[in-house]
Amino acid sequence: MVAIAGGFPVRRLAQLSCEREDLRCQLVRAQDELKQRAVSYDEAHEYRLGNSRRYFCNLVIYDLIQAESAALCRDVLLADKIPQGSSADEMAPSISGAVLRPPV
Repeated sequence: MVAIAGGFPVRRLAQLSCEREDLRCQLVRAQDELKQRAVSYDEAHEYRLGNSRRYFCNLVIYDLIQAESAALCRDVLLADKIPQGSSADEMAPSISGAVLRPPV
């Protein structure tokens, strides 16, 4: 009877050890997946931001060509021409660059 009663805690300890190892493996897989998603997100964000900047620069150049220089100001361009999904903060550095290079 003592051997049977002593076997239960040993079996439970072995079971808990296996469960802990399974959880550790799941954690490692989840961390790897999170790293991969972060890299994918960064790549997608850079791609989207690059497209938005090119589009914005083309709009700014078009407006600069069409309008008199006094009619346009930085704030008007930032208020009216921001591509969907972008912010004025992201596009602000592109205004000076748009004046220096031709449309893409």
